[in-house]
Amino acid sequence: MGCTYSEVRFDNPDAQITSFVSEEEVKLVLDSWIILRNDTNVGLHIFKRFFQMHPEFKKLFTEQMMVEDNDLKVNEEKLRHHGNIVMEGLGAAVESLDDSVFLSNVLVTMGESHARHNVKPEMVILLWPAIRDAFNGCLGSDFTSQMATAWEHVFEYMATKFKEGLRKESKHAR
Repeated sequence: MGCTYSEVRFDNPDAQITSFVSEEEVKLVLDSWIILRNDTNVGLHIFKRFFQMHPEFKKLFTEQMMVEDNDLKVNEEKLRHHGNIVMEGLGAAVESLDDSVFLSNVLVTMGESHARHNVKPEMVILLWPAIRDAFNGCLGSDFTSQMATAWEHVFEYMATKFKEGLRKESKHAR
């Protein structure tokens, strides 16, 4: 179950959060965030899972990697730190679900900063399965299909605005 990531909705820079997430879904996200925000390993688990699924992206995380035996290996302490920063950003987003303008501006700015690290718009969607799996690991049976869908819808909105920032910065850099 889940969304098919309609390009019309997913890449519409004018879309508001209410076109992605229902009031009931916001409640599910807020309720689950109470648990997720206190787990200091979720961010690390997101990126470890992401690298399992997409090892080719390790090269973008130069500060969180080390070369060992001619291979890129995760520096767990640095990756945990980065994961915690991502979770703080996610927390700010969750706490701003009722303010689309503020949230949009934050996400666009985050996208712009990630463009400088060679993140491409088509890469953003690839992070969702790792987030979903990490949240499922943290919440266990409390991570229902309805909650997963709610988070997926929040992620769709965030990704849309993040990608807007990536594109904006890429055009600016040309």
